[in-house]
Amino acid sequence: MLAIGAIFIAVWFFNSAKQAKKNPYLWVTIGVISYYIFSVFCLYGIIKPVLGHAFFIHRMKTGIAIKASALVFGVLMGALIRWKFLANRTDRG
Repeated sequence: MLAIGAIFIAVWFFNSAKQAKKNPYLWVTIGVISYYIFSVFCLYGIIKPVLGHAFFIHRMKTGIAIKASALVFGVLMGALIRWKFLANRTDRG
């Protein structure tokens, strides 16, 4: 499920970098790596300690909600990185 967010981030960063006349492959790499770092941090650094043992033993709907929350957190942090470093440069140029 996390790969869906990575594909979204890759396409979004690629198009934004082309508009900003930056190296799109560098920005795709930055976006996807930052997405995975923040998603994994959310999954294992926030959700796992909060849920405790329920993180390992849960129903399917709970598992989907856990993965979806990590996906959303990763995309939001990717959007923040894009806005801070890439989109602002597009607006100025």
